[in-house]
Amino acid sequence: MPTPGSCSDVTLTPPNSGQVASQTLPLTIDTQGIALCLHLDASAIQRAHFMAGTPSQPGTSSSFESALVDATGQLIVDGWDVSFGGTDPTTFANLEWSPPAGSVSDVKLIVWTRAGAMATNVNVALFDPLE
Repeated sequence: MPTPGSCSDVTLTPPNSGQVASQTLPLTIDTQGIALCLHLDASAIQRAHFMAGTPSQPGTSSSFESALVDATGQLIVDGWDVSFGGTDPTTFANLEWSPPAGSVSDVKLIVWTRAGAMATNVNVALFDPLE
């Protein structure tokens, strides 16, 4: 996992349990990766779930990898590929985590390519998974 030096700040604050806080971030990513410093404010929701992902692309492997780390750089969870379809499969990079509900978490999402540089969107969302 790369350790990018700079970090772009992103705040996600769902106003209540029936709402989703999300952003789509257009980025150019390479093998050195990018870092998103996430301020996940789940203080107004009873259960919390965070998701991050890239758009689907043809094939059985995404061009992107991801990881979520805490404020000290310790790994919380690695992302994984999700593929659909048997004949003409498409795949996207996915990462999910359930932060503590009713509180605020400051974490860092790191996204990098397996090879080269590519422009893409990274979608991030925080919500109550049962609403």
